[in-house]
Amino acid sequence: MNIPPTTIECVNQLLQQAPELRSVYDEHIHNYDELLPHVFFGDMTRYVVWQVRLGATGPASPVGRILRALEQCLASGDEPVAELIVVSFIENLVEDGDVVTTLKRLVGPHLEKEIKAYGM
Repeated sequence: MNIPPTTIECVNQLLQQAPELRSVYDEHIHNYDELLPHVFFGDMTRYVVWQVRLGATGPASPVGRILRALEQCLASGDEPVAELIVVSFIENLVEDGDVVTTLKRLVGPHLEKEIKAYGM
């Protein structure tokens, strides 16, 4: 699979800023023998939802750090990265309105714009 370097950089940035995702990433690699970015982002989204439901949503929490990393990735303006974040993170949140409400208080302007584009 040919993964754009910017997508790999975004995943690495997520892992660096939120080392708690390492176990999610390691399990993903174990299950698929390679990075499948859209599938990994689905896994990450489930982790974020779980953390929000536990109430772990402060700026220094894993959720806060993940959102900052996603914001930085979106700010790069890279189209494959934006597509990955929108399709495999934001779209996976559509059915979790209460989670989106919580996340909207924590997101930066780029994520906020994409969330609003989905009418959330």
